[in-house]
Amino acid sequence: MQYGADLGAAGTNFGVGSAQEVEELNKALTAGYGRGGNQADGGIGAPLRVESLEATLKVTTFSERNIVFWKDIPKLPAFNTVEEFNQLNGYGTAGGYFVPEGVAPQESDSSYARKTVQVKYVGSLRKVTHQMTLVRPAHGDVIALETMNGTREILRTVEESLFNGDSACVAQEWDGFEKQFYDGIGVENGDENILDLRGQALTEGNLGEAARVIIDNYGFPTAMYCGFETMTDLNNLFLPRERISLNAANPGVAGFALQQFMTAGGAYAFRPSVFIKPGETAATVAVGAAASIPVASGVTVAGVAAASVGAASLLGAGTYKYAVVLENRFGKTARIESANVTATALQQVTVTVSGLTANSATSMRIYRSTGAAGTGPLKFVKRVPIAANATSATFVDKDFDIPGTSKAYLMQVDLDVMSFKQLAPFTKIPLATIDPSIRWMQLLYGTPALYVPRRMVLLKNIGKAA
Repeated sequence: MQYGADLGAAGTNFGVGSAQEVEELNKALTAGYGRGGNQADGGIGAPLRVESLEATLKVTTFSERNIVFWKDIPKLPAFNTVEEFNQLNGYGTAGGYFVPEGVAPQESDSSYARKTVQVKYVGSLRKVTHQMTLVRPAHGDVIALETMNGTREILRTVEESLFNGDSACVAQEWDGFEKQFYDGIGVENGDENILDLRGQALTEGNLGEAARVIIDNYGFPTAMYCGFETMTDLNNLFLPRERISLNAANPGVAGFALQQFMTAGGAYAFRPSVFIKPGETAATVAVGAAASIPVASGVTVAGVAAASVGAASLLGAGTYKYAVVLENRFGKTARIESANVTATALQQVTVTVSGLTANSATSMRIYRSTGAAGTGPLKFVKRVPIAANATSATFVDKDFDIPGTSKAYLMQVDLDVMSFKQLAPFTKIPLATIDPSIRWMQLLYGTPALYVPRRMVLLKNIGKAA
């Protein structure tokens, strides 16, 4: 409808119009559902319509409330890029403490181990165009918003890596507490500090047994970190014991949230985290810039079952399918699947990855089928380093880690046992102006340090309650 036709000529368009003119008028008065002034996406009136946009940005990923472990862990300053500390592994050789009159005690030396941890660097680069700073944004100051988003991005990386960082897999990562725990214990299975539930849900007995192990090592458990699925099962375990008073302060409120568990060494708190989940599913798409992530073209995965060597295998008889995701610090490939592998009871399966491009991938993530006959989702098993310049790599599956299960960490969270050494706390560094935009980096320099591995218990292969 043209502007002149809208106004009309005097005495000709008052109360009278053709069917075409009425149809055009109806279009002009229809707001429709157009977005951003796109007439093709709604009524012709869309360019004039004021769109409703809430001033509050909805955070759909995570918020600071989801950051649990980082808030709890004690912080200490670091003074070098390599931090050293001593582990006290024993007070002295047992025996000979009672002596006859006039006789000197036997010489006894404490057992120390010198450990080092390397400070690592976590960062996020943010950018806002100059033009964006001049408009009126829907959610407040854009630079402040991006600064907050960058902080959250770093916090997510820190929280996840405090548990499972591994410098052997990606050199730029620090070693998380699980890696330092395994290194300190010296084995990956069959130790009293490793409670293997073999796919069963956590029970009250497991909670007490984990605490006993720490107490036996002269410690006092203070917190258990677990996933929300595990926490839900624990709440449901104790729910039948709940009693609701008719005169309760919150009448009509049902449910039970377990806050603490009392042991002979005192109570410890439950600290569920959204970042501790049952094994991830192998992705079908790559993550990261194609030019920087590992090369997957020509890579093959094969599995062979054979008699167990060394530590006894726990793998049951069945048909399994494996998948591998190659990774480096820039990202990950899509999954590369094997053919089905048939194993008899207590055999091990050697997974071989061939056709690797030298210096492309630094590690691989192993996944295994969770259903019968090699079916079901391919769930995460283990992360395995790849040697520099290697064109092939192997992983031996003895079912020490069951795909699709979760973990929990019972710890003594204080400076006697652990800390996070900070060379620099959260820092914002402005960058040079090289185009009409404002650029800055947000950085954190530090590393976790586990002083007494025996005052931590890893509960692994936790299943879901029926």
